[in-house]
Amino acid sequence: PQLLPLIAARLNERRPELVLHIFGKAVLGSFDPEAVTADSNVRMHGEFARFEEVLAVQPMCFLFTSFFEGVPIVLLEAAASGIPIVAPDVGGVGEVIEDGVSGVLLPSLPDDEEMAEAIVGAIIQYWEQPALRQSLASKALVSLIERNGAEAHAHRINAIFLDQHG
Repeated sequence: PQLLPLIAARLNERRPELVLHIFGKAVLGSFDPEAVTADSNVRMHGEFARFEEVLAVQPMCFLFTSFFEGVPIVLLEAAASGIPIVAPDVGGVGEVIEDGVSGVLLPSLPDDEEMAEAIVGAIIQYWEQPALRQSLASKALVSLIERNGAEAHAHRINAIFLDQHG
């Protein structure tokens, strides 16, 4: 979340018409929401109970800003909802997003300024290329179904059962 003020400021400079809708809350006091709400292109929404609350703002894309993560359920929900994703390549994020195939997977850069610039570049690319947004979102959904859908799940359960019982 500490990237959000940098992202908001850069996005406001380069594409002030784009609004950054921020959902969730800081953990362990790691983020001051007032640091980002000063930018006119930011809307704070706080915590959400269901992903449908995120969909209510009709997002152009879903931005994931964590520096460490397992396989984030929220990315699976974004993919299932047909929202193109921008995320850093941390933890298990690469298991959900393949760069240029099912979303924009950015290298996790150690410099916050560079990371914010990479994220803003990806957001602007999505804005300028609606066909790319649609293509990546569609491929993410297909990948999600192939990997995590009912048929894939049943196949894995069958494989486990057959392995254990000959």
